[in-house]
Amino acid sequence: MYIILTILKVEFLQQLSLFCVTQDLSLAYGEDLLQNGRCHEAGLILARAGKCEVALTAFEDCLEWRQAVVMAVQLSFSDQQFNQLARRLASK
Repeated sequence: MYIILTILKVEFLQQLSLFCVTQDLSLAYGEDLLQNGRCHEAGLILARAGKCEVALTAFEDCLEWRQAVVMAVQLSFSDQQFNQLARRLASK
């Protein structure tokens, strides 16, 4: 039983390290997409990487209001913050 648990622990740690690498790659790729003006794709990649604040900015830049609202919900925006977001999107 101990051997099985040790093997599972090693496999879990390997998978966790791959997940961290994937997160880092997603973040780098998302930032590259942003620099190249591909805001929608960048927002999707950054949201998947857990960078909701940056993803929100990307979605705002390309006027993807539905995706921006999703990010705002994930960021637990207050009513005032939602109003400000709506005004920013409407003014673009």
